[in-house]
Amino acid sequence: MPGQNGVKLTGPGSWSLQSSGTKEDEIRVALLEVDCKDASGGARKPYDILAEYQAAQIKDHQAELNALAEDKAAAVERAKQILRDHGVADARL
Repeated sequence: MPGQNGVKLTGPGSWSLQSSGTKEDEIRVALLEVDCKDASGGARKPYDILAEYQAAQIKDHQAELNALAEDKAAAVERAKQILRDHGVADARL
């Protein structure tokens, strides 16, 4: 497909595509790049790396996260009780 309809590689040995500048060719280049990234897994790689980092951080700090979640749950319950004490029904919370 590269080299057809004004779409070509940017240079010898290059993996980048360049269009002739027409709207149709710009769309064609964008679609080819998305197809390539999807087929190679390149579009997912940054997200996979981030997910691995986040999983490691969660594992390393699980006790702190659990304590924070418990504190937040207790604060929500205190707030609900205050609202109930002032006539706000649970159905509206």
